[in-house]
Amino acid sequence: MKIALSSGGRFHSIEIAKQLNRLKVDFTLYSGTAIPKEIPHDKVHSYRVIPLISTALRQIAFSERARRKITSLSDDIFDKAVASRISQDIDIFHGFSVYSLYTMRKLKKKSIAKIIIDRGSAPAQEYNAIVQAEYNRLGKHYYWPDQTSIKKQDSEYSEADFILSPSSYVTDSLIKHKLSYREKIFSLPYGAPQVVKKEPKPEKFRVLFIGGTGIAKGLHYLIDAFSKLNCKNAELLVIGKIESDFPMKKVNNVKFVRKLVGSALEEAFLSSSVLVLPSLSDGWGMVVTEAMAHGLPVIVSENSGVKDIIAQDKNGFIVPIKNSESIQEKLQFLCDNPSKARQMGKNAKLTAAKNSWNKYGEELVKIYEKRLEI
Repeated sequence: MKIALSSGGRFHSIEIAKQLNRLKVDFTLYSGTAIPKEIPHDKVHSYRVIPLISTALRQIAFSERARRKITSLSDDIFDKAVASRISQDIDIFHGFSVYSLYTMRKLKKKSIAKIIIDRGSAPAQEYNAIVQAEYNRLGKHYYWPDQTSIKKQDSEYSEADFILSPSSYVTDSLIKHKLSYREKIFSLPYGAPQVVKKEPKPEKFRVLFIGGTGIAKGLHYLIDAFSKLNCKNAELLVIGKIESDFPMKKVNNVKFVRKLVGSALEEAFLSSSVLVLPSLSDGWGMVVTEAMAHGLPVIVSENSGVKDIIAQDKNGFIVPIKNSESIQEKLQFLCDNPSKARQMGKNAKLTAAKNSWNKYGEELVKIYEKRLEI
């Protein structure tokens, strides 16, 4: 069994490559991101210069529309570069959505391989409808992605033999978008990082948020919930670059840090009481499984794919989107019941241990083998 794996960005492609290498599957990675030493470089075709140039051009672009067009063109250039070089001797092409249409068509024309499209988020139409409604509510202008990119994604779904989804939220959104996708979608939840032996020891009730700080992540609802929290010595720690369209609200005891890595990020997890991801639309939410691996209970929105591994009141809570009252209620419960919160954190760590990347890799190989039998 020979696999060609193609992704212009990191996403979870590096984790897949690590697993294929661990399981001794014959694979080649076509990548636009930095490659860690765990992946043999003789198995990699690197196109990292393409996204680097794209990033530089976006920084000097004169408008948001231009930046999105640059992104779309960069994705196409990567795709065409892979298409020109991809091996004819493969059994499965596992391509990431947005980066794969031209390569797929070349392979399908010659009936060379089974085609799997990896879609990590809801279709653009679903995501943009939800997020645009929130921008409208806040009186802000929302820029849709480049329309040619959306059409390309639709073609990838339609022309692929199979679609790989990480969650029920993504799967349901794809089916809602087009019912005919139902039969060719199969789901495989993303893995969690290795669990951390140390236990969290927060010195205060610290609420943690990590990720993009735009409207789509629902951070403004978390800040509103925190502002109404009745909890002594509480703090909200937000790690991430503040985006220009974010509706900033001045609230006491909210700390913003642009970026933390390594031991500093580890300390942030271990000094926190709970992680909250109130996204309006999120295909998964890897920061959640990272928090669970550190022993934190979590609060996630119903539109976060990671809800699939959340057992309500056991290792975390699932709340409605756009609902600061529900977030506040769960935060208040955790503040008022520290022993229950600690037990939920321990349960979260057990959940992370059961949903490792090793398990993901083994299940993915089974999927490959099953698809080849069809």
